[in-house]
Amino acid sequence: MNDEIREFCPKCSNPLEDGQDFCPKCGTKKAVPEMITCRECGAVLQKDQGFCPKCGHRASPAADVPAAAATGGIGTGNVKKIVKFVLVPVFAVLAVALIIFTVSGLFPNTEKLLAAGKYEQAYNAAPPSDKDRILMENIAATVSSKSANSLKDRSSFELREAWFGDDCSRVVLEVGGKNAYGGIVTNYWYYTYDEDKEEFSLFTTYTSLEEEKENSWDDDDTKLEKLLKNIFLITVKNIIRDGEKLPKSSVKNINSLFERDLLEDVGLIRAVYLRMPSDS
Repeated sequence: MNDEIREFCPKCSNPLEDGQDFCPKCGTKKAVPEMITCRECGAVLQKDQGFCPKCGHRASPAADVPAAAATGGIGTGNVKKIVKFVLVPVFAVLAVALIIFTVSGLFPNTEKLLAAGKYEQAYNAAPPSDKDRILMENIAATVSSKSANSLKDRSSFELREAWFGDDCSRVVLEVGGKNAYGGIVTNYWYYTYDEDKEEFSLFTTYTSLEEEKENSWDDDDTKLEKLLKNIFLITVKNIIRDGEKLPKSSVKNINSLFERDLLEDVGLIRAVYLRMPSDS
């Protein structure tokens, strides 16, 4: 028997010579040795080799399986690509979050400024989409302070709603407060912008949105006053129906400023004067 023969048929154990891929006795294909690769450099190893002859890396137990099988069918290079593909977007998101967190700390919070009654700073810091809301809240806060000071019991003031005309030069407040008898009543306060004084002045008030009826005992002055109030009541009702309504959050903030004695310190901001119509 030839001593050089090292392979045998896996079925009948018949010795196989070099170049014989099939057993000449039973026709069975000879066994193909499993390829083992070094996990460090990728060199092909013999099954009984404990160290890589190319780089000297120790053959680990995992070297008994193909490199692709050791990673579930994914080569080592592909694993690195997948890890990079997953981690890079994660780091990018974290970086953006850090930038947003840092930048937000550098600029003042608009809502906190409004809560403190600092309307000028809030208006300047706010994005364009919020500027009109802040401008209207500033006007409503200013005239609310006037209304509160006109009540019999100033401490009973409560702003319920506010509406603005097209150019914000007219504003209607719905205010709750105690009357002379201690009962809570609702009044509508109609303010208009006075260009000469550069401030909002009270035009008239209404206890309801119903027209006042003439009585037989009314004198001429009383009849004229009721007639004029009924005429302007139409304007007030149109503003309430078609005007810009102050958001609930702004109403809540104005009442909070009043409760904390900050409302009287509020004045019209520069943007209001620039917004108001002028003859010049």
